[in-house]
Amino acid sequence: MAAAKSRDVISLIMSDHREVEGYWQNYQRTSKQNSEERQRLAYCIIKDLSVHAALEEMVVYPIIKNRLGEALYEKALGEHQTVKEILYELDNMKVSDPNFDTKLSLAMTDTLEHVRDEETTLLPALQKACSAEELNQMGTDWEARKTIAPTRPHPGAPNKGAAATAANMATKPLDELRDAARFGVGQSPKT
Repeated sequence: MAAAKSRDVISLIMSDHREVEGYWQNYQRTSKQNSEERQRLAYCIIKDLSVHAALEEMVVYPIIKNRLGEALYEKALGEHQTVKEILYELDNMKVSDPNFDTKLSLAMTDTLEHVRDEETTLLPALQKACSAEELNQMGTDWEARKTIAPTRPHPGAPNKGAAATAANMATKPLDELRDAARFGVGQSPKT
């Protein structure tokens, strides 16, 4: 039996970016009359961005701080915080709310700007600062920490160090309960 192919963290990050961009494009193309599908797509965006941000903060951003400097680290955390605050509001709204589309557009504008910056500046710098083995190890850590990454935005939770990991571990079960209430046990917006 062949061993599973290891994926480096940069390819995992970029794959997440493309998935969220796809949800956003589908959301924009979906008729407002199809509110159920628009709501499902919005929940997919909220969930995927929440998980993605937590994983970057646990796995990648400490390396960025150590290898690329405090300024890039703080900038990335600040951008995440802004989006988390908007996503938190969206998570407590429905697509039928008159402000929903405006807030989701704002969140996605900020997210897409962050993605462009990451893909043109931050990720190439990370790739130069780390060996292929380190990037693969971060990819392995990324996949492993998905089990503790929250599925909802928690803008008031710590986003640095051991406190962030502990907060993620504490909020993940609560998010799963809320997801079960919203989508059904064992379901997610993707199913």
